[in-house]
Amino acid sequence: MDFKKTYQAIKVNSVSGRYVHHDHIQPFLNKIKTRFEVSQAGLSTQNNSIDKVTLGEGPVKILMWSQMHGNESTTTKAILDLLNSFFLGTDTSDELLKRLNLTILPML
Repeated sequence: MDFKKTYQAIKVNSVSGRYVHHDHIQPFLNKIKTRFEVSQAGLSTQNNSIDKVTLGEGPVKILMWSQMHGNESTTTKAILDLLNSFFLGTDTSDELLKRLNLTILPML
């Protein structure tokens, strides 16, 4: 498997740079709404929506989040890439979604 080629195929290029803000991830979340459940889990202290993405139908439940402590954007970008890999769909990602039930908060 060529990991670099695979990563380039799933990388969310529209979100880059050192800092990632709420408005940077909204276009991507709007895109994946066509396949996954995207809802509001709450509001931040800045009155931004805390978005929640739910996907998968498996018995193993996993909760993920990023940017709990502010400008820690590396995990946010990794989560978006992970979501994009599930959105694009491969045999592997489809099999994982049969086994897992993911709840992801891309940005707190």
